[in-house]
Amino acid sequence: MAIVLDILLLGLCGFLVAYPFFLKTETEKTGTHSLKEKLLRDKEAVFKALSEIEFDFHMGKISEKDYEELKNRYMKEASLVMNAFNELIGEKKDRKSERVSSIERDIEKEIEEELRKLRNKKRRD
Repeated sequence: MAIVLDILLLGLCGFLVAYPFFLKTETEKTGTHSLKEKLLRDKEAVFKALSEIEFDFHMGKISEKDYEELKNRYMKEASLVMNAFNELIGEKKDRKSERVSSIERDIEKEIEEELRKLRNKKRRD
């Protein structure tokens, strides 16, 4: 009788340990990871990284060379994310050379504005 009870308790413990691994999140059930949501998360991550790089540079944690390299890399990534997002929401840009430079300036302004907001928010916290 004790052996049967031990086996049942062991099985119950095994079930309780393994059960969470078989649960699916709501997005896995519905598959509603939209491209727009992904781009918004990417945009937020890039702006946060830019803000942290700027903060680290001003705190003296990274050299100016590393700062410039990282900043340029993340600015390019932010530009790509913003372009993809704008195209997705229907603001498809004409790819003529005059417009490309205008678009890049607009994106850089948006990036700088987001960085300014993040810096101000960080200072308040």
